[in-house]
Amino acid sequence: MTKRTPENLIKIECKKWMQLTGWFWRYNLQALGSYKGMPDQIATKNGITIEVECKGPGKKQSEAQEQYEQDLVSHGGHYVLAYGHEDIIEYLKRKGIES
Repeated sequence: MTKRTPENLIKIECKKWMQLTGWFWRYNLQALGSYKGMPDQIATKNGITIEVECKGPGKKQSEAQEQYEQDLVSHGGHYVLAYGHEDIIEYLKRKGIES
């Protein structure tokens, strides 16, 4: 059973929102050989893929996560740092992507 930490509750909230709004959602499990700093979740809809790093209140990205974000964005990818599903909505609006 998953611990009900503030961060895990945000991960669940974001997952549910993405699934309810028609995104094809996947969870990234960091393991040996994984790209260091990969975000928690990936979702695709209408040919657009976003990668979402969920954080609990007051938490910040690690150096590896910041580097991953820079690497992804420099290649045209979409990276969202989310403290709740509202951050995903705001990002999509800012980028002109239909949610």
